[in-house]
Amino acid sequence: MKQMFILCLLLVAAFGKAQDQTPSAAFGGEYVFDSGECVSEEQRAAIVANLVASTDRLKSEGIISAPTLRSMTTSLDWPTRQAAGFDYNSYYGISNFVDHDQTFPNSIEDYDCGTRSYDLSSGYNHRGLDIFTWPFGWKMVNDEQVEVIAAAPGTIILKEDGNPDRNCDFSNPNWNAIYIRHTDGSVAWYGHMKNGSLSSKSVGQTVAQGEYLGVVASSGSSTGPHLHFEVWEDDSYTNLIDPYAGSCNSLNSSSWWSTQKPYRESTINHVMTNSDFPVFNNCPNPATINEKTVFIQGETVYFTAYFQDHLLNDFTALRIIRPNGTTWSNWTHTNNGDYDASWWAWSWNFPGTEPLGTWQFEVSFMGQVITTDFIIANSLPVDLAYFEGELRGKTTELTWGTANESNNSYFAVQRSAEGLDFVTLGRVAGSGTANTEITYDFTDSAPLDGINYYRLLQVDYDEQEAVSRIVSVNFIGGGNIGLLLYPNPVESRFVVVQNPEDGAMNSLSIYNTAGALVSGEISLSVGQNRLPLGLRSGVYFLKFTGDAGTELRRLYVK
Repeated sequence: MKQMFILCLLLVAAFGKAQDQTPSAAFGGEYVFDSGECVSEEQRAAIVANLVASTDRLKSEGIISAPTLRSMTTSLDWPTRQAAGFDYNSYYGISNFVDHDQTFPNSIEDYDCGTRSYDLSSGYNHRGLDIFTWPFGWKMVNDEQVEVIAAAPGTIILKEDGNPDRNCDFSNPNWNAIYIRHTDGSVAWYGHMKNGSLSSKSVGQTVAQGEYLGVVASSGSSTGPHLHFEVWEDDSYTNLIDPYAGSCNSLNSSSWWSTQKPYRESTINHVMTNSDFPVFNNCPNPATINEKTVFIQGETVYFTAYFQDHLLNDFTALRIIRPNGTTWSNWTHTNNGDYDASWWAWSWNFPGTEPLGTWQFEVSFMGQVITTDFIIANSLPVDLAYFEGELRGKTTELTWGTANESNNSYFAVQRSAEGLDFVTLGRVAGSGTANTEITYDFTDSAPLDGINYYRLLQVDYDEQEAVSRIVSVNFIGGGNIGLLLYPNPVESRFVVVQNPEDGAMNSLSIYNTAGALVSGEISLSVGQNRLPLGLRSGVYFLKFTGDAGTELRRLYVK
């Protein structure tokens, strides 16, 4: 999936403004994805041979059995989700469906009789669903923002990992993937995942519907981060399934989705304010986003909005809202094409007389209303040069420095166990207004067991606030066997088991509150074990087993 842009200029009509100034013409346009052979026939033959061999072995060992009679098709949930801690309105788009027209080239027909798929002159017809991350695909890979989850419960019959995951062309044969066989014998393929992100479960272990499998990336033959999701009727791999029901789907008569999404999901993915237009760099370099939320009075503010399935003549209403809730300006945008993904940006030159405080940028589209806050101040209150944390003995030492300060009342030092909900530990007085470098420090005398997340809340004399970046410090407080579990509570993404004592614990099993085994015999190594989780919200018991005996720990999943 080669990433290109078609840049368009579209004049917008501004109306009902309280000021003489108008926003600039819209800048941006379509985000285009190139398509190529995700899995060549040679690769596919090798994958199928490995799947058949693994399935035969699992059958011979009694781990899996012959499929039950299919009274109904497998019910699939959506195979991706946004990881905990991220709040984009939407995080993906669809670039390709299954191609139902087996002639080639340029003879394309998707399940809805459209042309959202591809084929090649070599005879390749696309056989899966491509879900790409949007709007900042490579940043989302780096941040592990988009996770792959099991669309249906089943048994892992093959895993492929250890392959490069930042590929930008179609010359990379091996991807990172998990293959899951469902109880009715159907098999789902999950491909192009991030190296080292795959579930710690091994071949032969079962996964629940919605359980974590890995992170979306660009391994194998790929030119951008996306998940290739492919479904087969059984383990003979002769009958392909297109999970979507549609008049041009001749593979299966009914939908396999538990809830089938519409052909077009016209949606706002994200809105933000920036110091300049974003720059989408060449693969695999992350975009230069230029995000900014605090501006000086009179400064130019850039407003950006990102969409999926943005169609011709789609209407968007946009507003800039004063701190008192009234409209500073509003305008509209009418789309000029059918785009799987698009972005649009406007710049606004504030006059220097606008009120200070927290403003909002609002985007209304297809019944959705998404807002983002930004601050206008009379000067940047604090130029934070650095903020660092270090574990010293049984305390955390936090240090930071400012290059200049204006109207700075104090810093509130805040801590969180999971990086989301912060509590204030104490205050450090600011220096008011200063133009020289000033250093500060704060000691957390009782850090939490596990990872401690810290940030600074800077407060002006006029009660304007700004938040620093987050730093983390890992505190190993120890226990009766030196075992540490963090973060706890966890938000269904990863949990870390710190096993510092050689041979103390070598495996764990997870049980629900009813005592039923959820996941068993997960191997532990000495040191830090980062274990992906795919657990639903609730309370679980982790049973650790090793030379030191057994120990139960309670895990809270939000």
